[in-house]
Amino acid sequence: MFSNLLFRLVQEAEDILGSHQYVSYEDLGKLNYTGLVMKETLRLHPSVPAFTRVMEKDDELGGHQIPAGTLINVGVYALHHSPKHWNDPENFDPERFLSQKDDNDTGCSTHYAYIPFSLGPRHCIGQMFAEFEVKVLMSRLLKSFKFQLVPGQDYGYEDPKATLAPKDRICCTLTLR
Repeated sequence: MFSNLLFRLVQEAEDILGSHQYVSYEDLGKLNYTGLVMKETLRLHPSVPAFTRVMEKDDELGGHQIPAGTLINVGVYALHHSPKHWNDPENFDPERFLSQKDDNDTGCSTHYAYIPFSLGPRHCIGQMFAEFEVKVLMSRLLKSFKFQLVPGQDYGYEDPKATLAPKDRICCTLTLR
């Protein structure tokens, strides 16, 4: 499965970038499969696994009365892995985002189940920059290099912190294409 995914990413980068060694703004909108892989990666491995918000006013949440001033922890990692909102949630499937079940292109049962950059007035102001950066780096690196993971690595996460990071980092051998 992953070899087909990698082939599609490399092919898209080669088709869109052609012989030029840069990614133009116009290219970003054409890197569709790269965008799907980015979304699925952020779903399974959100940079920020949880965040906290303060209830500004009394409200109801899940049938429970929540008073103003209450801290609410939003479990992004748990939400992104929930079978309530995602079919086969542990499977890496970028094409799940092709099924537009809502107006936000999330491919899940509700817009609020995909929040790698949070939502609302306190969402990440760097979202667009981060998405552009991922597309630029992925397309340029995959067009230029073959990646081989170094065997014997632990792909678990470090102890929980504000952001998720691989326990032993991820070591690869790169060769020119």
